[in-house]
Amino acid sequence: MVKKLWYLRRDQLLGRLEDGAAIGMDGVVDMQSFYEKGGFNIAFRDERYERVGQKMAVSTAISVIETEDFETLLDYDLECFGYDRKAFLKNWLLIPDSKAFKFSVGNLVRGYAVIRKVNSGYKIGPLFTDNDEIAEELYKACLNSAEGKPVYLDIPVVNGGAIDLVRKYKAKYVFECARMYCGKPPEIALDKIYGITTFELG
Repeated sequence: MVKKLWYLRRDQLLGRLEDGAAIGMDGVVDMQSFYEKGGFNIAFRDERYERVGQKMAVSTAISVIETEDFETLLDYDLECFGYDRKAFLKNWLLIPDSKAFKFSVGNLVRGYAVIRKVNSGYKIGPLFTDNDEIAEELYKACLNSAEGKPVYLDIPVVNGGAIDLVRKYKAKYVFECARMYCGKPPEIALDKIYGITTFELG
C-alpha cells in the first residue's frame, strides 16, 4: 500500500509540472535504491556535520542582512539555487530565532548564510558563497551566534571546499542523504554551495 501511494504521489507531481521540469528530493541511504526504481537518479551526496558554536573573530565584510538587501540577495540566490525563490526567501529570512548574514564588497554581495534554531541546536542553510575564504568567514559568523550550542551544516560532497571547511573546524559527521532528481537536474552553481538550505526543501 505504501509503495502504491508513493507512485501515485510521484505521478500526480509529474502531471502538474511543465514539460521538461524535474522533481527533486533528498533521499536517505536506505531508500535510494527504491527511489532509483521509481525513476530518480542521484546527482550528488549531501553529508551533515555537527560542531559546537563558539565566539570567534569574523571579517568586517560580514553584516546582518537588512530589508533593503533583499533584491540583491535574490539575484545571488538564483545563481546558486537555479530557480527563483522570492516567496520562499521572504519567509525564510524571517524565521523566528534565526540570523542571516551577508559578505559584501562595496554594494556587491559575494555570499550569504542563514542560521536558525531547531529542536536541538541550530542549522546553517543556505551557505552560498563565491569561494572558500568567504565560506569560512560566514561559517564563523554562524558559529559565533550560537555559542555553546550544536550547529549543523549539510554540505554537498561534490564541493571540495565545503569538505575542507568542516574538516578544518573539526566538525563531526552525522549522516548523509543524496540529492536525487526524476527528470533533468537544474543547472546550479555547485561550487558556490557550501551548505544546502535544508534536506526538506532543497
